[in-house]
Amino acid sequence: MQKVLTVSIAAYNIEKYISGTLESILDAKEVLDEIEIIIVNDGSSDNTKVISEEYCKRYPNTVKLIDKKNGGYGSTINESLKEASGKYYRLLDGDDWYETENIPAYIERLKSHNEDLIITPYRRIYEGSGTEELVAKEPSDCREFHDICMHEITVLTEVIRKIHITENCFYTDNEYVAEVLLNARTAAYCDLPIYRYRLGNAQQSVGIAGIKKHYKDLIKVTYRIGRKIEGADLSDIAALREKIGVMLWTVFLYLSMCEPYREVKRQFVELDRKIQNEMPGVYRVTMKNRHIRRLRKSRYLLAFPMYLYLKGKRRNSGE
Repeated sequence: MQKVLTVSIAAYNIEKYISGTLESILDAKEVLDEIEIIIVNDGSSDNTKVISEEYCKRYPNTVKLIDKKNGGYGSTINESLKEASGKYYRLLDGDDWYETENIPAYIERLKSHNEDLIITPYRRIYEGSGTEELVAKEPSDCREFHDICMHEITVLTEVIRKIHITENCFYTDNEYVAEVLLNARTAAYCDLPIYRYRLGNAQQSVGIAGIKKHYKDLIKVTYRIGRKIEGADLSDIAALREKIGVMLWTVFLYLSMCEPYREVKRQFVELDRKIQNEMPGVYRVTMKNRHIRRLRKSRYLLAFPMYLYLKGKRRNSGE
């Protein structure tokens, strides 16, 4: 029997979280025969592999392990897609988890759907404060949804089977979203919250320390996404138009946290010039983002005040 859903778990040094991540799916026992979990151990140096192997023994019909040398987040997607046997495919970071109580109904919904893309709500869980926030779209035309992220996406496996995500690079979840939106032709909305996204971990790549360390990867991924999007018919994919504009603005905000500032700013301007010269279609689309439009019209002079503002804000907060 074909599995209904393949869940790809990127696992790198997450011995603290992996059991909870897996249990959040495995506790939905009534539908386990219809779920395939592929753990991709990305060269962990802790006990992530050992713990994962134990789950493979306990749940041989549900849990699989791919053990590989470190290749980054994109490599875990590339490897799991080679093995995925589910009708649908979605991602789960090894330190996040799913809403167990919604999984059975979610699987039943997926059985009745044949759209390329299914969008679901997700929850942001703020570590430390314990607060959470539901992020949900209005169930209208899914092709018009703005700023779709990885946590919302379920996609027909065969639609993305042959994509290739950049390896040995951070922030490739954005590239994955772009690939899904470029390849999906039909979409539907499912109102069941599935993904629980942990925020507030200082080691996350979206934390200030991670941004400062890996900002060049952010530039690299944004350029690569632009190249993929250039030439595509974006007239009916509002989500993709919005994604590239939001991402370019996010790149600027992230880079404004990094030093030496003048060098970082130079690299952002260089990226934007490449987009203008090599990707005129993408350049026109990103001009619809009011922040990017103002930044360009000021000849990037707005960048310096933004940097001073963020720097002062961090100093006042003691960061």
